[in-house]
Amino acid sequence: MKKFFTSIVALLTIAFAISLFLPKPFYSPSSRGDITKLDIQQLGQAITQYEKLEKKDISEIKALNILTQTTPKMIDTIPLDPWGEPYQYKYLGGQSNAFIIWSPGSLDAKAGLIIYTFTKQNERYRGSQLLWPSNK
Repeated sequence: MKKFFTSIVALLTIAFAISLFLPKPFYSPSSRGDITKLDIQQLGQAITQYEKLEKKDISEIKALNILTQTTPKMIDTIPLDPWGEPYQYKYLGGQSNAFIIWSPGSLDAKAGLIIYTFTKQNERYRGSQLLWPSNK
């Protein structure tokens, strides 16, 4: 059973590593908001994989650029949001090891601030978009 579990983890790790080097999805997101959501989801995935692959607690992550300093690299470069601003990350902690990633550039957009919270449930992280409406 342990060999089976180890094999599954290895396959998932390899699949994730390969997916990081593939181009963005084959469709073109229709808006800045769509691009932002995809970027944040990918960054969230990379953070959760950091915990597994690096065997380090995500509470040690102070900035997203740590993901570019792993061997092998989790991400080549941290993208800017569609408004030209760097994505932001904050570890919140608690029992669910929660963290958030947001797009500061989206704050002044018509859709409002795009922010996701990631919480650990049953050894897996789940991302959820929080709604923060625009004042426009």
